[in-house]
Parts: sequence; C-alpha cells; structure tokens
Amino acid sequence: MDTKQLLEAEMREALGLAPAKPAPKRSGQRPSYIQVELSVRKGSGGPAFRFEHRSRSLSTLEAQLEAEKLVRQKGWEVWAVLDVRHVSE
Repeated sequence: MDTKQLLEAEMREALGLAPAKPAPKRSGQRPSYIQVELSVRKGSGGPAFRFEHRSRSLSTLEAQLEAEKLVRQKGWEVWAVLDVRHVSE
C-alpha cells in the first residue's frame, strides 16, 4: 500500500466505513457438550451396566444416536436411556 491508500484506509476506519475486523477468539470460553447415559448389557444377556458418552453435537437426538451406535459397535445392546443433558464446564 502506498501512502495515499494507507491514509484513505485510516480515514475510512475513523469514519466507521472500513470493513469490520474479525473479533478475537475468546480463550476463556467454557467447553460444552451433551452427556448421554445409557443402561446397556452384553448381547448374550447378563446384568445391565451404565455407559456414558460425551458428544460435541448440538442436537440431543444426534448425541443419543451416536452413543447407541457406539454401544452396538461394541457388541452390546441398549437396555434403556437413563439421561441426556447439556453440560457446560
């Protein structure tokens, strides 16, 4: 940029006509996630036990489906959905 362009850019900024600068990212932002708790048991039967999954999804339904998919991949079956909640640390 030459001097004329630099001066024009400074004047536009002073008048509020310059394009907006990107906002700085907040480093103190708390992470949030959805915690899904399922009661699962082995495919061959047996006692049920608790399975917890943390999802970065915004949708509670999508988080629940992710958790159920992981349970099935491990060869277990979902017995009951215990809890689905948003958590902010």
